[in-house]
Amino acid sequence: HDEILAAVTSYIGQLPRLYNLTLWWSPPNQTTQGSQLYHYDHRDNRQAKVFINLNNVTKDSGPLHFLSAADCLKVDAKVGYSQGRYTDEDVYSAVPQSNVIATVGKPGSAFIVDTARCLHYGSRGNTLDRFVLMASFARVNSVKPGPG
Repeated sequence: HDEILAAVTSYIGQLPRLYNLTLWWSPPNQTTQGSQLYHYDHRDNRQAKVFINLNNVTKDSGPLHFLSAADCLKVDAKVGYSQGRYTDEDVYSAVPQSNVIATVGKPGSAFIVDTARCLHYGSRGNTLDRFVLMASFARVNSVKPGPG
């Protein structure tokens, strides 16, 4: 889609490289582990992941949740940057939980998130299925290309 490519190109600062295309199915679960905890993906100067909801995603579908890059700087300043996972308690000690953005929406709704700069988690404790198409973009000279 031209508008998505234009937004990603503008954010990254050059025509991006598509380095990963993934179809995700998040079945109902009652777990909080791994990517269901706050984390960053690999650090890079800039990357953009486009999440396109393929079904109606509600709070009960375990949507992707993320914080703005500005809020993440506050978390890093308070608890330190980690390549691992963050507890909710650590994150919410630095920023209010009300700042969290959830990628809920109808089929076809899309969200662009720099998951290297924005703490995020998904598929946590959902009671409904979630289907998402994720396209990952980075600069041609990306620090660490590949899934992450």
